[in-house]
Amino acid sequence: MRFILYLELGTRNIDASVSDVLLFPSERLIPDHAKWTAKWWGDGHTRTMRSDHREPILRRVYSERFNELELRFQAEESSREQPHAAIVRGWLQMYPSSFSAMWAQVASEKLTSPLEERRRKTFIAAESAVWKRRFRRPYPSLLECSELEIDLDSDVSDDDELQSIAVEIIQDAMPSALACQDIFGYGCLRGACRKQTMLNNLGDIPEAVDSLGDRFENIYPILIGSTGLCEELASRLDGFGKVVPFGVESRTSILSIPPSRIEQAKAVSGIESCIIDLKSLAESYRQQMIRDKSSSA
Repeated sequence: MRFILYLELGTRNIDASVSDVLLFPSERLIPDHAKWTAKWWGDGHTRTMRSDHREPILRRVYSERFNELELRFQAEESSREQPHAAIVRGWLQMYPSSFSAMWAQVASEKLTSPLEERRRKTFIAAESAVWKRRFRRPYPSLLECSELEIDLDSDVSDDDELQSIAVEIIQDAMPSALACQDIFGYGCLRGACRKQTMLNNLGDIPEAVDSLGDRFENIYPILIGSTGLCEELASRLDGFGKVVPFGVESRTSILSIPPSRIEQAKAVSGIESCIIDLKSLAESYRQQMIRDKSSSA
């Protein structure tokens, strides 16, 4: 059987290691005959590339840098060398932070192409907004795995059981270079939980964005964060959240909450210390803006 998994990963790394998120999912779960395509924007141009392998694409985008990247891969059939599961199709987008080494300098001069000019203005505005906000910590870069199509060697009809399998696949698909870093995120089956990215959900409220990693943005069936945070939230969920570490030396884990119990999890009292309180932070930020405006008048 095949099913779709949605996953979003965030990192605050600003050096070259920020690119490690693009190693997800690991090659060992992708059939060798998968075809790769890429489209990215940087230096005032949209560029594309096709390859039988991910590595040549990554070498090029690393050298050129970018403001937005889309990666796709497709394998018509999975290889049965994978004993349990294979990721046969993927659609991924990376949104690098303007603080990071992957961010391409946005052209300051107007571009002749109307389409490219609209994109230039979009990235100029995004860059300006990030730098004007009072973030205490580096603004995160995001990898959004909008669709990961997974081929299993057996049929599973129960979503709780299917998610347990999906969590094992995420664990296996996590490259070692990324597993030892401080990453955060969330996911779910079929993308049902996705409304917008974590950063868009938080509305770029500085204190809320700064809290990502220390707290979860919301309750989702699949949560990724520090092992300590995952264990703390699991302890408050009365036993129906399972913590799955990425490895012995990893500081990051997955917290899996059965889809059938997600609404029950949201209603549990005492989880507030693990979740970003966006409402109160947004109000505090609004009041701060009013005070700043008054003092500058």
